[in-house]
Amino acid sequence: MPDDIPLIGNVAAIAPHKDYFTFINTAEELIKRNLEAKFFIIGTGPLEEEIKKYCAQKQLDKHIIFTGFRTDIKEILPELTVFLITSETEGLGTSIIDAFACKVPVVATRAGGIPEIVKHEKSGLLADVKDAGELANQIERILSGNLDKKKIIEGQQRILQNFSKSVTAEKTLLEYLSIQ
Repeated sequence: MPDDIPLIGNVAAIAPHKDYFTFINTAEELIKRNLEAKFFIIGTGPLEEEIKKYCAQKQLDKHIIFTGFRTDIKEILPELTVFLITSETEGLGTSIIDAFACKVPVVATRAGGIPEIVKHEKSGLLADVKDAGELANQIERILSGNLDKKKIIEGQQRILQNFSKSVTAEKTLLEYLSIQ
């Protein structure tokens, strides 16, 4: 794949709450805007066949790649230009933490706990749930260079510090001690 083609992807179960329909709609919106990019859906799940059919109906087969289950995520994630998460609901969004660790800019929906780690314009960019147009706008901001990616990556690294093993262990211990 040419180096100058943006690679936009997600690593998650292909499940209802992940809303891959919006992922595909966002890809379609960007393609309509003449963005030459490749989109990656990395994972498997109960909606996989339905999502593949939806992709085919929209004639996006040549733009969207379904990789299936992968064990080499640590090697794949750093290759992405943008990590796109389009969830309707989400707990913490641990795949976002993985993207942060790989210093990949994140565009995500304001779902569940996502805004607690993706701080808009500080550690990533946010859009409303199911808003493919706004998700596309945020991706374009990253790709256009009109956003200080270095600042976003620094913000990600600050957030990551809260998820180190030692910090997590200390917070857990303090929580247990507070119960006594």
